[in-house]
Amino acid sequence: MKKAVSYLAIVIFAVLLLSYSKYGSLQAVKSPLEEELFYTTEGFEEPEEAVTYFLYQVQQNNMDGALRVCAISDLAEYFSLTNFIEYTGQFPEISMLPPAEMENKAYIEISRMRLAYKYGLLFQKEYNALAHGQQMKILDVRKIEPENPDGMYYENRKAISQIMGAREVAEVCAYVQTDEQIRELHFSLARYKKYWKMILCNDLEKWHDPKPAILLVEEKSDFDAAGVALDGMDEIILPPNYYILTPQKADTKEILSSDFFLYLQRGDTLSAISFFYHPGETDAVSVLETLRLQKEAAIRLQKMYYGMLLYDQQTVEWAERHYSDEPDAIPKLLDTKNMIFSSYSGVDNLIEDGNYSAIKINYGYANQWYSVILNLINRDGWYIDSFSSQE
Repeated sequence: MKKAVSYLAIVIFAVLLLSYSKYGSLQAVKSPLEEELFYTTEGFEEPEEAVTYFLYQVQQNNMDGALRVCAISDLAEYFSLTNFIEYTGQFPEISMLPPAEMENKAYIEISRMRLAYKYGLLFQKEYNALAHGQQMKILDVRKIEPENPDGMYYENRKAISQIMGAREVAEVCAYVQTDEQIRELHFSLARYKKYWKMILCNDLEKWHDPKPAILLVEEKSDFDAAGVALDGMDEIILPPNYYILTPQKADTKEILSSDFFLYLQRGDTLSAISFFYHPGETDAVSVLETLRLQKEAAIRLQKMYYGMLLYDQQTVEWAERHYSDEPDAIPKLLDTKNMIFSSYSGVDNLIEDGNYSAIKINYGYANQWYSVILNLINRDGWYIDSFSSQE
């Protein structure tokens, strides 16, 4: 009997050792942002300069340049879900960015992909409204500040800054002329370290409005006919803050399934999302579509994490009742370091149709069992085409 128990222990240890070996040896995809990329300046120290740069990129139909002055990496790395819950008394789950305060790289990359598409879409809306087939001139850019701000004004600004993980926030108004019409635009910015980044194409109080604030100016105003000086603007290149991943393939569906989950287990969402196929077009519309596909994949992974890590409904309900005194309870539950307690239990082949297939990945966490159905495509190797469902 003792020999049987001893033998069983050895077998279990061997299985765990093999699993750990696979976990540790799996190669991560290197972030494109870690490469040595060229830029001429790190940012703008005045919010008006950042808005002018953004509008110049709209004028030039340069989405890449516009995205670089937006707070994509900054919000991804510094957004505080704890402060959001404390300030609003709400936990919007998947509709809100995941927490960055636990220093979980998994959530930082998810947020980066979500924000890249969000700001890409805002850029497209600004371009379509202001510069598409029109002559656009930037007439004036000015910071908006109330004449006699009260204490509540400063308290709100402080709370917003803490949620954004920024040193301070500001609002800026710009006036542009398109085909003899003058339009008033509103922007909100946040300062990270020394540099100002765009966070909204609207006022701070309208943070939930997806449309940019573009108002037609009925009354004529005295603007300098020359407009805002743009000398040298074409020579300014900011550091990259987003990426389009090169898809990676797997030799077999079984390898894709296990590697995909192991990446999630160790918090490497960048590598997991690299299994998603996209055609890799380079024109602006296709870039925006690729950013959308990356964003959709990122949200799916966020749902997978939340589904596991918030499995205990009683604990979640307790946290909801204590938002005011323990606002960090939910972010602690969502810590992806807890994924070390998850397990991959295999894959089921559901559909075989030439170069297309559907598989079900089975996995567990805290004695709960889950599955996700993935649609795969074979292009000299297997890629993920889309999520089908999650259980």
